Amino acid sequence: MLLFCLIPNQARRQRKKESTVNQGVQGFEVIDEAKAKIEAQCPQTVSCADIIAFAARDSVFNAGGIDHYDVPGGRFDGRVSLKDEVIKNIPDPFFNVTQIEKNFAQKGLSLEEMVTLSGAHSIGGSHCSFFSKRLYSFNATYAQDPSMNPAYAKVLNPSMNPA
Repeated sequence: MLLFCLIPNQARRQRKKESTVNQGVQGFEVIDEAKAKIEAQCPQTVSCADIIAFAARDSVFNAGGIDHYDVPGGRFDGRVSLKDEVIKNIPDPFFNVTQIEKNFAQKGLSLEEMVTLSGAHSIGGSHCSFFSKRLYSFNATYAQDPSMNPAYAKVLNPSMNPA
């Protein structure tokens, strides 16, 4: 039985990877292919969660990052993957740090785990729609979110860079 990555739609429900919040995520087919090949040789031995963790480690290495770091294996995949579970179990992309910290604490996760997981998800790019309000129309008092690092905001907001 292939778990998580290759779980077929249960009763026509969509899987987690088909959630709208995952629409920009690429590479699921690579994980599915790796899982299928591993399952053919060693059934029910390596989870998709492990494959993703190993792929992340190898991506850092291949991108010229750190040479090597140990990634423990042994994670288990779920037997059910429901699209609707995604949105209610991840922090809103518009949360500030305090809100993210509270969200993680409600799940029993520490500040260190929050930083680790949030950092792991900051590799790559982001769509402007996720942060443009903080740069151009924050609220009635401030056009730009005053909690943003001004130097970083200047990099993100071209209108702040005089020609």
